[in-house]
Amino acid sequence: MGPSDFGVYNYALSIITIITPLLKLGMDNILVKEFVNNKKEVKDIAKTAIIMKGSVAFVLSTILFIGYAVAPSENALFIMIMSIGYIFQALEVFGFYYQSVHQNKKITQCKLIQLLVSSLMKLIAIYMNATLFIFVILYVIDLLTLYLSLYIYTIFDKNSSFIAHGKFSLQIAKKLINESWPFVLSGVAGLIYMRADQIMINNMLGEQSLGEFSAAVRLSEVVYMIPNLLLIVIFPVVTRAYQENKEKYEFIVQRLFDLMVLIAIAIIVPIAFFSKEIIHILYGSNYDASAQILKVHIFCAIFVFIGISNSVWVINENLGRITLIRTVLAALLNVGLNLLFIPKYGAVGAAYATCFSQFMASVGFNILTAPTRIWFYRQIKSIITCGIGVFKFSTILK
Repeated sequence: MGPSDFGVYNYALSIITIITPLLKLGMDNILVKEFVNNKKEVKDIAKTAIIMKGSVAFVLSTILFIGYAVAPSENALFIMIMSIGYIFQALEVFGFYYQSVHQNKKITQCKLIQLLVSSLMKLIAIYMNATLFIFVILYVIDLLTLYLSLYIYTIFDKNSSFIAHGKFSLQIAKKLINESWPFVLSGVAGLIYMRADQIMINNMLGEQSLGEFSAAVRLSEVVYMIPNLLLIVIFPVVTRAYQENKEKYEFIVQRLFDLMVLIAIAIIVPIAFFSKEIIHILYGSNYDASAQILKVHIFCAIFVFIGISNSVWVINENLGRITLIRTVLAALLNVGLNLLFIPKYGAVGAAYATCFSQFMASVGFNILTAPTRIWFYRQIKSIITCGIGVFKFSTILK
């Protein structure tokens, strides 16, 4: 696309990404916990969550459509089109069920099917020199193929198809909303400090600078899949440990912090050293300015990894409201730092602002409240020791 068109694409993507927590209702990990703890209500939980998620996504997509009709523009069109794919994300509920029963192989198979279909279509589009509009359509098809493949897999799975036959429960809906609303707001705030920089770069420096910044961020964010994949396996285990043995629970979470830090460091070091070569090979000389951005932004990974692992104790200990406060503070901090750093240091300044804000959101602000302070010290311990504590074992795991 080149830096300019890539900037236009990522500007629309940044807006839709900030809206994503509203579409997901902040209940993804909560659903895994509910499926683990309430096996008798699995069908009704699934049906209730699907209706709730689908309805919210449809309403929000309709609002964006009306917005485009009232004030048409290229960015508004792209945002409206991208939002359509999220109507189908309600079917992701089936994936959370598979997580809860440790059948992650089935989720992986669906994602592999989607990846093959998506990659083939994009390669064809590139070969045909497709327009930016076509790549926006392909973004929607990405979501559509992923969620529909998961739904079809569930329907034909004799062991799991029963969860598609529940009924909507107002009582379950109220319970899910009561637990998830802080995560909706904190999710929006979290994505503001992760995406506000791209919106501000576009407005302050232009689309080309945004394209260069987005190229680096895309590579950083590729590695963010790793902690999410680990959490798919670990979250149900931690939830059971919390119910059965608190000492075992705390030990597992500490080892999880250690593991996240160790993996992050192993990824950060080579990418930071070879950032220039990586950018040149993947993007070409037009994106040379992205190398320095990548060298700084990749260090966010260590705090993102820890931040993602935070959900295993935040959800089990019902600390969603504290998380909301922490994330809102980080979002405000990020916007303020971007206002200071972008005019002075350009897009690299935004990378510095993001790293510091991510540290405060994932670790730093935990020191402010008593329930999270103990986790702050444990996180700092993992960072200072570079995660070597992951090799420590205990008899409580037996």
